[in-house]
Amino acid sequence: MSCDLCKQNFYMSLKGSSSGECLDCPRGDDGKVAALCAEGTTLATLDIKEGYYRFGVDTEMIYRCPLGEVACNGSKHSACNNGYIGPLCDTCQQEPAHFRSSIDNTCAACGNTGHLWWVYIAVVVALVPVVWVAKVLYGLLKPCFSSGEEDDGDVKENDLWYLFKENVKTVFYTWQIITQMASLNEMRGGEHPRALTLP
Repeated sequence: MSCDLCKQNFYMSLKGSSSGECLDCPRGDDGKVAALCAEGTTLATLDIKEGYYRFGVDTEMIYRCPLGEVACNGSKHSACNNGYIGPLCDTCQQEPAHFRSSIDNTCAACGNTGHLWWVYIAVVVALVPVVWVAKVLYGLLKPCFSSGEEDDGDVKENDLWYLFKENVKTVFYTWQIITQMASLNEMRGGEHPRALTLP
């Protein structure tokens, strides 16, 4: 309908008539309501929800941000949160320098690795019971696999505890190499594949 002021959950679109038309609060490209429409809202004053982005105050098209609420602050001007820039806020800010974390897919300030502490703790906590169980099993199964005296300084191939320790070392070293390579790629500005390509 035509009106001078739209009620809550509607906004005034100036397209189609000089007096304007009240339309339902717009939805994003994911089909969900992507803005807050207070009484008297117009196209230019749409309050975009967190996690959504629009390219200007004169467009009705609203897009879901690939990185979600952590990157897109919403608001009337589709602001990006600290550390994010660009269309859809999917690029890490360069000044001051930020990098994209390969662990949680967020932009963090260079030199700030505090958000990774939980990964190292989780690995240690996970390995403790595994090592304990392996040691208990080794004690129970060792008689079944023992076959005579061992030569001095030699370890038999069927020594389960020795094999387990070597495998744990291999996994740990491999994990270290992978995390270091990921960090080097981030510091060199490795690109992250875009989750959304606009026409």
